Amino acid sequence: METGIVCLDEIYSYISKNPEVPHRTNDREIYRPFKSIIEQAVKSVPKKTGWYYWVDVSERVRPVYIGKSDNSTTWNLYTRIEEELSEEYVALWATVHDEQKMLEMFSKKYNNKYDNNHKRAVKKKGVTHVLWAAVPHPLDKIEIKFVENKLIEFFEPIANIQRRSAPFCNTDLHEKVKNQFTCLIQKLLKSR
Repeated sequence: METGIVCLDEIYSYISKNPEVPHRTNDREIYRPFKSIIEQAVKSVPKKTGWYYWVDVSERVRPVYIGKSDNSTTWNLYTRIEEELSEEYVALWATVHDEQKMLEMFSKKYNNKYDNNHKRAVKKKGVTHVLWAAVPHPLDKIEIKFVENKLIEFFEPIANIQRRSAPFCNTDLHEKVKNQFTCLIQKLLKSR
């Protein structure tokens, strides 16, 4: 199993110097450099099946969000992490600047079109790292979902909506992934 950590420090550094929220298509001069920083941050994430864990370890460990990916070109681990950082960037701007002000700016930029998405995304505010764990081979969707649900059940991240239980899957993979994420968190805490 491959694992890794995406640190968001460079992203936050850019945001602190650029308080104006960019529109993804209308403000390319601001958004493109931001997107390039994201692409650089996630370059070591493989295009494989796996799980990712948004976490805040600035003061204590705060589980924020857990997601899953499969091996397809549109849903692999790399694509999912890069896409969420790029599309739910209201959470990143709200981490550096006033949350309410950022929600208002996003609302204005997108003519209130994505207000519910922005309010949901801002729950990821404060994330310092995205941890990831990839398996070397594709898994079926039931096993991927089962592992994700077990991780959510264990870590209790604040931004995951309540989910129905996945069908039981006879595997100990969720324990391996949980242990990998726990080790990555310990590594982050030791490096503070």
